[in-house]
Amino acid sequence: MSSPPSPLDPYASPTADPDHLGTPHSDSPRLGYLVLGRHLRHLRECQDLAPGDIADRLPAFPGLSSRDIADLEAGHGPVLREAAAADRLRFLLRAYGADTVAVADFHQGAAEAGREGGGRAWPDSGAGAAHRYQLLEQDAEHLLLAAVTSIPGPLRTAAVERGMWMEGGEAPLPPAPTSQVLRILPTSGCQVCRIYRADLLADQNVAAVWQQAVAATRKEALDQRIRRPGPVTTLLIDEALLHRGAGSSRAHAEQMAHLADLVRTTRLQVRVVPLLSGAALRFDTVELGLDGRTITANPAGTHTRYLGGEHHALRFARDRAHGPDTSLLLLKKAADGTLRRPDGQPW
Repeated sequence: MSSPPSPLDPYASPTADPDHLGTPHSDSPRLGYLVLGRHLRHLRECQDLAPGDIADRLPAFPGLSSRDIADLEAGHGPVLREAAAADRLRFLLRAYGADTVAVADFHQGAAEAGREGGGRAWPDSGAGAAHRYQLLEQDAEHLLLAAVTSIPGPLRTAAVERGMWMEGGEAPLPPAPTSQVLRILPTSGCQVCRIYRADLLADQNVAAVWQQAVAATRKEALDQRIRRPGPVTTLLIDEALLHRGAGSSRAHAEQMAHLADLVRTTRLQVRVVPLLSGAALRFDTVELGLDGRTITANPAGTHTRYLGGEHHALRFARDRAHGPDTSLLLLKKAADGTLRRPDGQPW
């Protein structure tokens, strides 16, 4: 029986040409080691530590230098791979101020990184997956978000967010306020990492606080990104999302107006993919540029799948999308209820 298609490769089959997905980077670090390494660097920087400080904390790794730590954090995998194979991840993670949860998290990620085919694909479903993706999005040199099933979380209005919870048939967990959780932790550094390093994620309520904190951090980082000078951030949006949305018709109109306002006042560019374009993207997808390398990601809450290289279906959709001016006009029509179907009839 054939395996199901990847969320990022709706055409894939066991005999498909692997180059369909994009061009690999054979001289680049494996995706898993790259993402895990950046997470380690963030853990270190949150504690105001230098690479040499980490090396000094690792007698279990004799001869490890600051350069070795820098290479590890850049995604070159020998130290992480050998630590996982020799069951010494606990020593490595403790040097970064983390413990049991992080050890299990990194052990799973390193094992997947060692198995990924040619460094091209990596599924991240560990405890730190959501924060790792958020860090990559925050640091990306260029960013393209493709919205097929829903508006990306950081760009949603509160009313649409509430509508998505209601339509999902469930409500958010009522965890203790983040401040109550953080009160027992050291006061320095990223609050998301403070919860992660303190081994508290096994508690369901704390895990819910953590997910909310990651989402809030992502929203803040993206808002800062689109409001500062620099490259545009592109939102590629399926036209179907202009005709329907979570929550009431009023909430949907407010969401469309919000996007139109961001286009006018920030570095966000929206491009609408026409309903009849033939584009075959089926899942919300993100394209990130990191250190001159293109990575495609399918972030889905507690897990993210990564692929190396440009995703061809995403490029196809981008090539067929309306230009920025036409797209802004469509957003305005969606906001005021005058957007028509392709056959000219009201929706």
